[in-house]
Amino acid sequence: MMESDQSIELNAFTQRGHSALRIAFASSDYLDPSRIDSWSGLPFFIWHSLEKLGVELTLLPLASNHRKFWRLLKFAIAKILFRKRYLRDRDPGLLRSYARQIESVLKRGEFDFLFCLGTAEVAFVQSEVPIAFWVDASFAGMLNFYDSFTGLQEISILEGNAADSALLGRAALAIYSSDWAANTAKANYAVLPDRLHVVRFGANLKEAPSTSQIHDLIDRRDRDTCRLLLIGVDWTRKGVDIALETLDALTKRGFRAQLTIIGCQPPPKTQLPSNVDIVGFVDKGTAQGQALIERHLRESHIFFMPSRAEAYGLVFCEACAFGMPCVATDVGGVGSIVENGVNGWLLPIDACGEDYARRIRELWSDPSVYKAAARNSRRLYEERLNWDVAATQVIALMRKHLESKA
Repeated sequence: MMESDQSIELNAFTQRGHSALRIAFASSDYLDPSRIDSWSGLPFFIWHSLEKLGVELTLLPLASNHRKFWRLLKFAIAKILFRKRYLRDRDPGLLRSYARQIESVLKRGEFDFLFCLGTAEVAFVQSEVPIAFWVDASFAGMLNFYDSFTGLQEISILEGNAADSALLGRAALAIYSSDWAANTAKANYAVLPDRLHVVRFGANLKEAPSTSQIHDLIDRRDRDTCRLLLIGVDWTRKGVDIALETLDALTKRGFRAQLTIIGCQPPPKTQLPSNVDIVGFVDKGTAQGQALIERHLRESHIFFMPSRAEAYGLVFCEACAFGMPCVATDVGGVGSIVENGVNGWLLPIDACGEDYARRIRELWSDPSVYKAAARNSRRLYEERLNWDVAATQVIALMRKHLESKA
């Protein structure tokens, strides 16, 4: 196992006694930290967490109009003639345009690090300024994992791998949010072990309840009906059909359960039982949307999302913040958040509804088991699944690298 967040000696690299780190924050439209709806809010929360710790941040917004027509043409040809996908955001012409834009800014300023929440945007940057990236997956890990990375044209696969390979050969810090992501990078690309790190992403909450509030909430939760919560916008990838199969298995055994689904709508002609509540899409970028989601996190007992593919799963972190045990599929980076028998259960990708139902009954039937898992969820949130801890770890890694080169 690679160096994880728990192995970093944070106290040796705190802000005290150091001048502020000067970081150039490269941002494409998808990674815009000024928008809370950009990439599930990740850039927004990471920017503000770094800023709160005294980092001097300079935003490098990247223009993506370079040869836009040509990229659209390649996309259309791949789709119409070959029935394949071409990833326009991995086009080497675009990535070299990004590199030129970044290099121009780096030459005019003084920076300790170039930082990015993606790999493609900084893949071909040539500079004396060390590069750090923090992502939830390598290109190789995403290939044939998500639908959007399935059925790719061969040239797109070559370009995607070339970009990750080029960056991993030069990056000072290759930071991934899970062991799964780091391991796929290690298995597919040449990267020095001392540059490869795991720092988990945190819960996207502007203000989480206190520990005492959550412990009190756990103790006061009623046990009349087990309220399951699932939050996701992709019905199929998030395994909502499996969740419904699980609910049916629970109901047939006389287990009182209610399933609330936030974020997606059922496919046409889907028959839903009376103990399923569909909330639909909720905009987390609004105060009303955030309040609605947090209300369901408070009022539910178990977070249940049997995803078929999940690079990380920020919503599991948010469930942990509210002291909810999690039941999920052992896929992608979920295992870096949910620990078997600690704050919930992970089941294999081929698990069926009856398998999930069995685990949910075991978790719920004994109040002491449930409360221990719920408190463990909150403990893991406090220890490693919040942005203050995560940002501190990233800063520690940067300072460690700079001191090693001094």
